[in-house]
Formats: sequence, structure tokens, C-alpha cells
Amino acid sequence: MFENVLIFVVFLGPLIFFHELGHFLFARLFGVRVETFSIGFGPKLFKFKKGDTDYAVSLIPLGGYVKMFGEDLLAKEEMPLEERPFAFNHKNKFQRFWIVFGGPLANFILAFFIYFCLIITGEKVPEVKVGVLPSKSVFAEKGILSGDIIKYINKNAITSVEDFNFPDNQIDYVTVLRGGQDLTLSFNQMPTKDFLDAYVKLTPLLRSPFVVDAKNKIYYLSSSEKPSDESLENVINSNLKTIYLFSVDNVEITFDKIKSSPISLKVEELTFKSLRDKGYYPLDMMVSSIVMGSPADKSGIAKDDIIISIDEVSFDSFVDLREFVQKNGDKKEPFNVAILRSNKKINLLLNAEKKTSEEGNFFSIGVYSSLHWMRPKMVESRPKSIWLGFTGALERTWSGIVSTVAGFHKLITGGASFKSLGGPLAIGKVAADSFYTSLSYFFRLMAIISINLGILNLFPIPVLDGGHILFIAIETVMRGPVPKKIMILSQQVGLSLLLMLMMVALFNDFSRFF
Repeated sequence: MFENVLIFVVFLGPLIFFHELGHFLFARLFGVRVETFSIGFGPKLFKFKKGDTDYAVSLIPLGGYVKMFGEDLLAKEEMPLEERPFAFNHKNKFQRFWIVFGGPLANFILAFFIYFCLIITGEKVPEVKVGVLPSKSVFAEKGILSGDIIKYINKNAITSVEDFNFPDNQIDYVTVLRGGQDLTLSFNQMPTKDFLDAYVKLTPLLRSPFVVDAKNKIYYLSSSEKPSDESLENVINSNLKTIYLFSVDNVEITFDKIKSSPISLKVEELTFKSLRDKGYYPLDMMVSSIVMGSPADKSGIAKDDIIISIDEVSFDSFVDLREFVQKNGDKKEPFNVAILRSNKKINLLLNAEKKTSEEGNFFSIGVYSSLHWMRPKMVESRPKSIWLGFTGALERTWSGIVSTVAGFHKLITGGASFKSLGGPLAIGKVAADSFYTSLSYFFRLMAIISINLGILNLFPIPVLDGGHILFIAIETVMRGPVPKKIMILSQQVGLSLLLMLMMVALFNDFSRFF
């Protein structure tokens, strides 16, 4: 727990520091006296003074602030003439704009710098692999298989999921790596939005190569006589006539620790069906637990039962089973569920139960799968030249800004749900997850959040940087200062909106994690 908190502070600290540094440097550039430069809010943990400025680190690491002399535009007392050259509110509109814009600008520059360093030093990121596909998915129809590595979308090279921020409006073809060979598949001018919407709905991981027999004995599946680090999907898609099974005691074992002798299994064609015909089932078809009071519980399904079929339909994965239940859950007749228990086939009847979640209504039979995911494989990119680093970082930063603005636009116009908003708990979790994945992934995420922070602060909401810029724009159009009553009211409305946004994000956090 403490380690994750430390990761969160290390992750968020630079974003806050550079944002406030942007304000600070432009303020000093234009001769504004900075009274306080604080990382964090609340009680100060430690501080020191240099010149006119108190530098501090405060207790709550969820933001920071730069307090400038004359920053309070609503101050009633008249400022002495000799102090005005050092006051923020006595600078011209051009200077005030850059002081305010300096924070978001610093966030964009930080993102650019992170991308630049990653490109010129080389990166280590997860492969962009297609996870477990439902058998009737859009990608399956186009010829993509679970376990395929996406190499190109049109002419755009794909090295990480961030590269999906390409400018093309339609997908003509996708090149995947399968079995050591590149295959190009036609997508017939599919709209990019439809492609991305379908991709984000996919299960992002692949199954470990475990199968189970009718006696609940677990085996590790491999395409060679020595256990290999391949997913179940990759082994099945290898088109071999002979595969090898290694008896294992549990699913926590790694392929390099397996000591059992291989069992040779010959098939005419290696498919999930041919495995089932030989008496072996994907491990995720074995029930790990039952929801108390659920249809499965009432029908008599128990832990370690292997689900063979529902209404005589067999499944290659638990994902397919779930899709089948969702599609047919509202039928009037009960499901006929065939299970294996202690090497005996049993038929049970049950009806799916309708439930509600954040995403809407869904159907459930109340079973949990014994599914075991593989950790994603990491790939390293070669260091590139300074010029390619510069152009690549510029392109990634701009793409990040465009996609972030598009995301916020969807949020505002109703194209996306406010339930997708995340607060500090969500940021902390993804920061820790990315740190444990790779440092490259950690810094990539830091760059993305830095861009998000910059864009968010540019929202035209009073109390945010964008609100100050809005006042400067109004002042320019009106050729005079904004009336104080309007400023006071707008500040109150802006603060209320910001607090509401924070409450929604915190509520979403607690809904997800507690």
C-alpha cells in the first residue's frame, strides 16, 4: 500500500511541479512578485524563503499553487503606486495571458520532453495483441484471430495503444503478425470510430495455455516438446498436427518451472473442438465459484464443474459463453446446461437473471470462471535520432492534445458517460499498474495525464486557468475591466462546477474500488 502511494506521489509530483513552474517563470519574466510557490495544498510539511518567495511542499499532493502579488482581482484596497509594477493585476492583457497560460503550456512541454526522451533512448511497452475474441465479433469476421499482433493500420505503424491516435478517418487494411509472418487483412473502408469502438470492447489479455480434463486434472499446453511461453490462442492458431501437454499442480507455475514429461497429442486439425473431442477443455470453462442465490446456485452447479455446452452450443472460451448468455438471456424457456463433474456428464436447467450495472442491463447465470490470464509480453524499440525524436514527440503530443479535446467534447455533449471520469484513486491505480508493467509505460502515461491536466485547466471555468483567460478575452472585447459583481458571481459558479466535477470523480473512484 505504501509503495503504491509513493508511486502516485512520484507520478503526480512532476506534473504539478511543472504546471506551477510555468506560471512562476512567466510571472518572474514580466516582473510579478511571487509570494508563494507550493507543491500540494493544506498544511506545509516544510518550506524555505528565497528572495520574495516562500517555497513549500504541503500535505495534500493533489495540486499546487503559485500566489502572486496583486493576484486578487477583487481586492477592495487601492494599491500604492510604487507597488504596482510588481502586481499581477497591473500587468497588461498580453502579460497576464502568458502568466496564466504558462501552466498548461508547461504541461504540454513536459509531455513533449517525455516523449522525446523515450523515442531517442528506446522504449519497452506491451505488445499490441488482440485479446480473446468472441467468435462472432467484427474482428473475427475480418479474419483477425486472438493472439494476432497488430503491426500496421493502413500505413500507420502501431507499437503501442497510443499509436491508435492516427489521423485516418477510415480503415482500409490491418497488418498483423501471426506465426512469425505478416498478414494483411482488408477492412473495406471501415470508419475509424467503429474500429476503435470495437477494439476497446475487447478483452485486452490472452489466456494462459492451461486445459483441464474430465477429472479436473490441469495441463499446460505447448506447441513444442519443451514448455513454451505462448498463450492458449497462439498454440491453437499454430496449425500443428501434434501438440504437447504437461501435467501441472496449479496455474501459478511458470513455463520454465515445469518438470513433468510431455504427453503427445495428435490431431487432424488443431482446434478447440478437436481438443474437446480428445477430452480437454480450456481452463476458463471450469467454474471457480458460484454466486449465492444465483440461477447457477439454485440449479446445482458447483465449484470445479466444467461447462460443456448451453442449449447444445459448445464454447471456445468463457467470453463466448458470456456473449451467448447476453444474447439469449431473455428467452422464456430455461437454458439446458451440460456440465462435467467427476468424469460424469450432468444436464441442468436454469434461467438467466437480469441485472443492472453502470453500463446498463445484462444477464447472468452466476458463475465465475477459473480463467488465468497471461502477462502481456514487452517489446523494445530501438533508439532513434534526435530529429526523429523531435518530430515523433511533436506528433505524439499534438495527437494527445487532439484526442483529449475530443474526449472532453464527447463528455460535454453526452457522447461519453461521466461514469468514465476518474479521480485520484483511479489515477493512482493506473500509475501503479503502469509502473509495474515498465518504466516506458509509466512515463507514457505520465505524458498523457500531463496533457489531460493542461487541457482541463484551459476549460473556461472561473478559478481555472481557462477562466482567467476568458476574463482577459472579455476584457479585450469590452475594452475595459469585467464588472466586479459579474466576476464574483462567475467565480462562485465556477467553484461550484469544479467541486461537482471533483465529487463525481471521487464517487466514481469509490464505486469502482469499494
